Amino acid sequence: ENLIVSPEARRLGVADRLIAGAEGYARQRGYASVSIEVVNTNHIALKLFERRSYTIVHSRRTGILTRKAGFTGNHFMRKRIGTP
Repeated sequence: ENLIVSPEARRLGVADRLIAGAEGYARQRGYASVSIEVVNTNHIALKLFERRSYTIVHSRRTGILTRKAGFTGNHFMRKRIGTP
């Protein structure tokens, strides 16, 4: 459900390999696409998923509680990995 890489392991390709593994798992099971939700202020994650060919399919603004947590919305991203 969540993908988090410890600070000391960042910029070593760990997240990219984890995502590739999840995509391979889904592909082996016949899924046509994979989806992810990213908060709008997590620019590093957004760039990572864009580099892996994910596109934003929907965005939404969130409420007051999430503003206190440091973000104001979510982006829903999807990548096609197989044929429907």
